[in-house]
Amino acid sequence: MARILAVDWDSEQIRFLLGNVTGDSVTIVKAGCAYLGESVGRGVSAEGVSNEGRDESELDSAPSDVKPHGPEVGQVLKSLLRQEHVGKGELALALARSDVEVLYLTLPVVSEGELPDLVQNQVLRESTTYLEGQPLDFLPLGLSEKDKALRVMSVSMTRIQLDETRLSLQPASRRPKRLEFRPLALYEFFRAGVIPLPREADSFSTAPVLILQEVADEVNLLVYGPDGPVYVRAFKRLSKVSGEEMLDRLAAEIRRTLSTSFEEENAPEIHRLIAFGSDDDVPFFSRLEAKLAPMGLEVVMYNPFEMSGISCQCQVPDEVGRYAPLVGMLLASRKKTRPVLDLLHPRQKPKPPNYPLMILVFLLISGLTVASLWWLNERELSRRAKELAALEKEKATLIGQIRQVSPAWQVLSRAKAWDRNQGVLLLDELRDLTLRIPKAPDLTITRLAWSNAVRNRTAFIISGKVTSLAVYQQFYFALTSDKSHTIVTAGPKVLTNEGGFTHEFSVQVFCHARSWNDFYKQLPAELQKISNNYPEQWLVPVTGTAPGTAPGTGSQPVESVPEVSTPVGGSQGTTPAGQPPEETAQ
Repeated sequence: MARILAVDWDSEQIRFLLGNVTGDSVTIVKAGCAYLGESVGRGVSAEGVSNEGRDESELDSAPSDVKPHGPEVGQVLKSLLRQEHVGKGELALALARSDVEVLYLTLPVVSEGELPDLVQNQVLRESTTYLEGQPLDFLPLGLSEKDKALRVMSVSMTRIQLDETRLSLQPASRRPKRLEFRPLALYEFFRAGVIPLPREADSFSTAPVLILQEVADEVNLLVYGPDGPVYVRAFKRLSKVSGEEMLDRLAAEIRRTLSTSFEEENAPEIHRLIAFGSDDDVPFFSRLEAKLAPMGLEVVMYNPFEMSGISCQCQVPDEVGRYAPLVGMLLASRKKTRPVLDLLHPRQKPKPPNYPLMILVFLLISGLTVASLWWLNERELSRRAKELAALEKEKATLIGQIRQVSPAWQVLSRAKAWDRNQGVLLLDELRDLTLRIPKAPDLTITRLAWSNAVRNRTAFIISGKVTSLAVYQQFYFALTSDKSHTIVTAGPKVLTNEGGFTHEFSVQVFCHARSWNDFYKQLPAELQKISNNYPEQWLVPVTGTAPGTAPGTGSQPVESVPEVSTPVGGSQGTTPAGQPPEETAQ
């Protein structure tokens, strides 16, 4: 949002508008004016408009009709802004016709980049006051139908006038950021589209119009064509004239403006006069329209505070027509626009490319890019290093955990292999062996292990000591009597001085595949009663006994349980009915 303070003054009063410009909308937040005393009325008189032979000498001037300059104006502005509580804002100042020199130039058609130098050279030749380095801006007016040349309006200001203007604003502690030409500020209404242009009767193109705007000591006339401004005139108002005389003077000047605005013979006719005012000005413009009736001019009045895109949040001041250039200056501050003419920021030819600067900027950007990429790479490497260290630590932890559980895993893996090879659980075999081995103190076991890699078969390795050969034979017979085991051994060895043990032995016990019932038969009766491996679903119930009853409680004897064939590939057999048995467990 831009905050713009638009200021304009004449010999009678000083006016201001404070507006907020957001995008394409303008909001007027404060408006005010203050009247100037006679002591500030000093300055230069209005100059005639040079327009290739057009006579502009009839400009009235009087001591009271001169635009004031000097510190007194700044004092009045300072008091006015303080009274209205106006804060900071970008100052845009409107310049009267008497402050600038206007020249209408006819130039050959050149490129946009060559036009500023061409205009400046032409102004140096034709102007009587312009010196190189003074503020100068211009506005292209289009091609001339007569010779297809480019028509340009130049506006310049002397250095003395610029210094006087700045000196006038010093007491108010304000420095202008823009110097706009008051009549051309009216062009902003059409450029912003807030005032529609009429259409020609026989075509879709827009028809030219004449714009009228008055201040205390000056009347501005702007001819606006389909392509933009065509002609600008300004004349001084006489301070001591009646209303009728003023109407006659306006009608005469309007007639003169229409006769000199277009050079072409077939120039389009102007049928509409646009004026600025309020409801109080309607009678005056109605009488003016009656004066202009012979010329076929229709007067259309607009209130600059009541247009589309403009909202006013303050009290509308009197004599609203005098504020029209200020509203136009606010419209010139809209988004992506610039004033049509600004002496502090004139049109300039494009500067040639500064290749050394471009190379320097390129190298600087390249260096910053490389430094940024290096920094990002270092940060990424640091992050990856931290991740790698965390992963290495996690790896070491997992390896330690694997080493801890590997023996148990190997045991479980071999036990599963035993189950697959023998068709029974390893724990069942181990329990069966412990039940068969004679009890101490006649025999003591010094080693009990098992392996899957003995002669490519699964075997238990049992080492021990016995008190006599009879105990060893009892051990041997207990394992091999039912042909469930095969023992490979070198035989017992004689021991001496072993505290009562006479022989030691080491055997490899190879277990044969057996059914569950074979294991069950070897259990003592008390273990059979509490065994969780009893296949209750295999029992054939006895009359009057519920299925699944344990032995000794009315169930069929164990010998009557049908045999289950257990394949070598698994620990579970298949019943005659085709139902898989439950997995046995210790």
